[in-house]
Amino acid sequence: MAFVDFLSMAHSVEVRSPFLDYRLVEFCNGIPGDFKIKNGVVKHVLKLAVKSILPEGIVDRPKEGFVLPIFDWMTARLERYCEAVMDAGRLAGSGFLNEQRIRSIWLKYRDGDRSQAGKVWNVMMFQLWWEKYFGKSK
Repeated sequence: MAFVDFLSMAHSVEVRSPFLDYRLVEFCNGIPGDFKIKNGVVKHVLKLAVKSILPEGIVDRPKEGFVLPIFDWMTARLERYCEAVMDAGRLAGSGFLNEQRIRSIWLKYRDGDRSQAGKVWNVMMFQLWWEKYFGKSK
C-alpha cells in the first residue's frame, strides 16, 4: 500500500485501495478456488459481480501496471543529473567499470535507444552506491 500511495502522490492521482475490510477478506477466503479462477480467468466471481455496473470492456481488458516513468525522466527532468553520474571520469573512480563502454551506452540511450535503459539505470545505481560507501576515487 505504501508503494501505491507513493506512486499515486507522485502523479497527482487519487487512488482508493478496495477490499481492505477484514470481513470481506475472510468471506473471500471461504469462496472455492474454482469460483475465483475459472477456465484460466482470474477473479472470475468478482468480474461476474461487477460486470453490470462497470463500463463495457473494463472487466475483460488486460491488466495494466502502474510504474514510475523513471526511464523517461532520465532523458528529460533528470538528464543533467544522469549526465553527471555517467561522466567517464566519475565512472573511472571505482576501477570496476569500462568507462568508455558505459559512456557509449549512455550516449545511445540519451540519443533515443531505449533498449539501453536498464543498463544505464543499473550502472547509475552501482555508481551512486559505490560513491556513497567507498568514496569517489580509487
